[in-house]
Amino acid sequence: MSATKRILVIGAGGRVSDAVLPVLARLSRDFELGGVFARRARDLDARGVVHPVRALESLTRDEVEAVDVIYVVVAKPAVGQVLAHLARFDVSRVELVLETPVVLFRNLHHVRRTAPFKAVSVAEDISALPWLPVVHEALQAAPRSDEPRRLTLDRSGYAYHGVALAKAILGEQTVTRGRRTSDGAAELRTLDFAGRARVHWTSPRDYAVGGFELTSGAWALSDRKRAGALHLRPMTRGAQCVGVALDGPDGGPDGGSGIGPNSGPAGGVLIEREFDDDQAALAFERDPAASLTARMQDMKRIGLLSLLRRVYAGGGAYPLIAGLDDMLIDYQLEKLGRYRANPLTSARGALRPALQLGLGLIARARGAR
Repeated sequence: MSATKRILVIGAGGRVSDAVLPVLARLSRDFELGGVFARRARDLDARGVVHPVRALESLTRDEVEAVDVIYVVVAKPAVGQVLAHLARFDVSRVELVLETPVVLFRNLHHVRRTAPFKAVSVAEDISALPWLPVVHEALQAAPRSDEPRRLTLDRSGYAYHGVALAKAILGEQTVTRGRRTSDGAAELRTLDFAGRARVHWTSPRDYAVGGFELTSGAWALSDRKRAGALHLRPMTRGAQCVGVALDGPDGGPDGGSGIGPNSGPAGGVLIEREFDDDQAALAFERDPAASLTARMQDMKRIGLLSLLRRVYAGGGAYPLIAGLDDMLIDYQLEKLGRYRANPLTSARGALRPALQLGLGLIARARGAR
C-alpha cells in the first residue's frame, strides 16, 4: 500500500496540539492533512507548527467526499452534535476515528450516528503503548501454569483509560466484576478478569510518581527497579528515549523469575525493543531518570502513532465495542461503586446488539417527550 490517505481533524484542543498533529506530522507519508476544524476559526500552535483552524460550518460536501478518514477530537458533550453535523454528508466511504471515551453514558444514544460511516474505531492510545509488546513477550516465556495473578496500577490509571490499560497489560478483554472504595483523599478500584487475574488500581492518577507491577506466584515485573523483580525501563541515548528494555532481577540470570532466557549476568537485559525514527521523535521527556510511567504522555503519543498506522493499513484503531465497554465499566464504578458483568451492564453481552441496532429507538423515544 503506497497511496496517501486524506484525513480531517475535528477539534482544536490540547490533545490535538500536543499529540494528534505532531503524530500526523510524522505520518506525512501515509496521511495528508486535509484541514483542522473546530467551532470557530483561529490559529493553533502544535509544538511550534502553526495550523489554521477553520469553522466546522465551513466544511463542504466536496471536502468530505475527498477524504478517507475523519478524526473527531472534541469535548465529550459535543460528540453527538459533531456527528449530527457530519451526517449531512455522504460518509459511506469515510472511516471515523473517535476520541475516548466515545460518548458519555447519558449520550449513549449518539452511538447510532456512527452507522453511516464505512468503519469506526477509537483512539485509545493507551492500548498501544510501545512497552506492551515487551511485557507480552515476557509473559509468553512464562510457564502456562504461572500466569499473571495480580496487576497493581499505582496512580498510573485514570477512568476508562485505566480499564483499557489493565486489559492491554493482561491481554484480556473481559472484566467480570469491579469495586471502588474511597476514603475521600484516595480511592482503590479492584477489577477481576475472566482469566482470574485481579487488578488493584489506586487513584488519584499521578504519572510523575506512579508505576505498575505485574506478579505471579513465581515472578514480578515492574517499571520500578526493586530487588527480585524484572525491571521494565526506557532505553535512553543522551536525553532521548530510544526504546524499551526488560532487565532480569538481581540475584541470578533471570532471578528465578521463570521468565526469559536462563543465560546472561544477573540484572542483564532480557528483551530490547528499539523505537523507529518516528517513534523516537515523539518522545519529548528529557529527564533520563524518568520511568516509563513518568513518560506516559510520550508513550501515549507513540501509541497513537501505532493506532493511526493501523488505520492506514485498514485494520482500524481500538475497537468501538471495547471503548464503549471501558466507558460502561468506569461509569458504573464511579456512580455505583461496583460493577458486575451481565447482559445489562456489559457492552459485550446482550447490550451489544442493543448498542448496534436499538439505540435509534431510544433516541426517537427521547425526542418524542
